[in-house]
Amino acid sequence: MRKILSISILFAFLSLAFSGSAFALDVKSFHKDLNDWACITAYLDVVMHPGFPHNSPMNSNLPQRLEELDKVKRSVMKVINGIETTEELATAQKVADEFRAMHSFEREIGEYVSQLLKERAKYISLQLQ
Repeated sequence: MRKILSISILFAFLSLAFSGSAFALDVKSFHKDLNDWACITAYLDVVMHPGFPHNSPMNSNLPQRLEELDKVKRSVMKVINGIETTEELATAQKVADEFRAMHSFEREIGEYVSQLLKERAKYISLQLQ
């Protein structure tokens, strides 16, 4: 029994050690998360405007939208923190550059994500040394 357990642990370790990156950047999902982030931020900008009526039906969605925004931000941070290769980093930077080329909230989010990717690039370069 002990021998079978040790062999299975060894096999699991070797399969993890020789596999490539366990994380693969899903560009479509990353792009959708950034787009959702921009849309929710635009919604919050309208709802939080001082001239917006406080008894509007749109305000009933506010807690749900704040929760969605938190979920999307966590998803984006998970993707960025999961990037392990320079190829994944370059792909994520292309998506961020697309958003930087847009206007309004999309541009701001693209700038923010680009800064996060620069920090991740520094981390990856230190890991590869």
